[in-house]
Amino acid sequence: MRKASKAALLGATAVALTVGLTVGLTVDVRAPAGSTADVRAPAGSPTMGSATLSVAPAFAMGSPGRSRVACVLEASTTAQQNYGLMYRSTLAPYAGMAFVFDRPSDAQFYMRHTLLPLSIAWFDTQGRFEAETVMAPCPDQVQLCPTYGPGRLYSLALEVPAGGLGPLGVGPGAVAHIGGPCR
Repeated sequence: MRKASKAALLGATAVALTVGLTVGLTVDVRAPAGSTADVRAPAGSPTMGSATLSVAPAFAMGSPGRSRVACVLEASTTAQQNYGLMYRSTLAPYAGMAFVFDRPSDAQFYMRHTLLPLSIAWFDTQGRFEAETVMAPCPDQVQLCPTYGPGRLYSLALEVPAGGLGPLGVGPGAVAHIGGPCR
């Protein structure tokens, strides 16, 4: 979740990450054919789009890693980014949520109203991996939730269920890009 202001309480929740290995050099995680919108959003949440996330992992020992393709929810408007994954009980059939910024941002994220921990990664304007961390849920009784950021400007942030970045190829040296709607 993106923290737009100190007054905004934002959170995230996620339950499932499904990664299916395919033959060749691609890992494919997609929503059902024809999915273009958020089919499992909680009532009252802004409508989210979906997008194809492509991750080229770092080269290991001179041999290319497997490129990964995933279907993610896309939060590109301020309203979508401020609401993010609050109050969700599942992300299925999506692998995560991509926060896409039209210019470099230093916005912080936090986990108000979250059920499960999430992993988050940040990418620069060229899609290069910048940093990652695990974000713990922030209970409602806590007055001030911790905030999370990469400590530098970024243009893309990706939230997935905790531990889900590795299977998507996200880590040092990786490059991520958001494409068109999921197919």
